[in-house]
Amino acid sequence: LKDKARSTLMHIVFTPKGQRIRLPEFGTDLIKHIFEQNDGTTWEAVKSEVSESVSRWAPNIILNNISVVKSEENESQIFVRLDYGVKEGNMITNDSVVVQV
Repeated sequence: LKDKARSTLMHIVFTPKGQRIRLPEFGTDLIKHIFEQNDGTTWEAVKSEVSESVSRWAPNIILNNISVVKSEENESQIFVRLDYGVKEGNMITNDSVVVQV
């Protein structure tokens, strides 16, 4: 279950909107943030984009927290940590994943 949820999250986050023929709204537009300032405004836009897409396309995944941090080695890179829970019946399994944007 954890592996499937992680795979689903990665699929949603890294699929650009418009990539899937019959589901043009599937995924995120994170690519548009690549050349924006690496600051709080961009970070909030990334959080919003991820949150909206995950809630729409993976309703069994609950995002508990989204953290965005700047890379210490390369100031133009950001990392996004997703702390999430996966609902299965009455149980919720918690996990987290870190992705580079």
